[in-house]
Amino acid sequence: MPGDLISQSDECRAFFLHCMDQSIAAKGRVYAALAREAPSWSSISDGTSWAILSCVLSGSRKLRTTDAEGSDDSVTLRPGNMLFVNKGAPAWSRLDCGKSVDLTIKIKSDYTRFLCRGTLASTDQQPAPLYYNTSHTLPQAGRAVLEAIHALGETGQSTDAVPELCLALLKIARWELAHDVPGRIGKAVATFRALRAFVEENLQEPINRDTVARAFGLHPSHVSRLFCEHADRSFSRFLTDVRMSHAMELLRDPALSIKQISGQCGYAEPGYFIKVFRRAHGTTPGRLRSGG
Repeated sequence: MPGDLISQSDECRAFFLHCMDQSIAAKGRVYAALAREAPSWSSISDGTSWAILSCVLSGSRKLRTTDAEGSDDSVTLRPGNMLFVNKGAPAWSRLDCGKSVDLTIKIKSDYTRFLCRGTLASTDQQPAPLYYNTSHTLPQAGRAVLEAIHALGETGQSTDAVPELCLALLKIARWELAHDVPGRIGKAVATFRALRAFVEENLQEPINRDTVARAFGLHPSHVSRLFCEHADRSFSRFLTDVRMSHAMELLRDPALSIKQISGQCGYAEPGYFIKVFRRAHGTTPGRLRSGG
């Protein structure tokens, strides 16, 4: 994970293409977490991740998931392995504190985000994450592959087709990245997408409008304008909405306590988290989880 690359640059894109070539050539094991009722492409709002592909570039990481019935499953991802998760599938949490550098591809309704972050085993350093956002949505062929994967998940079929489809999706995402035309969407939209992704990927941190503005070298009022214009709400409202949506996903994991969910959503005090959750959903997280 080179530390001298700049996100959204041609050099950064070349780095991601190289990483994807390695993952494709490795032909490692593919793990898939599929939702029984995945939403359709047209129902996903802008910026929402419809599916995520994750590959370990170096090191390893152990993940665990728990379904609604309480059944646990865990996997250890190593270089060459790939994990596919579509929206609505059980959430995966990290079990170990091991060191790994990961390539994550987030397929969103309006663009695809390539992200590389992790800890270097040789130095214990955590370089700043690298990212590249494409200027357009996934090609029709990629959406067709996603629909096929989702269909298999909805029917509960476990076949050899899923790993092959995930590999095909990785190849299509690579093609999309290689043929991306930078600057096609305009600076304001590109900046907003980067801001929105930063918020979504740092929900567990004590972030606010000012800290996000500093991270991007922007004036806080400019951040506010971008969210009002492109998200139709204030920055603070967007942050709360995303945190509450994430909390709903985490509540499906019975192994996570309310205190743990509170922390993973960026709330240091569970009591305040419960108050915000009740305001957003009309009930407490404990009552919602128990069906009360």
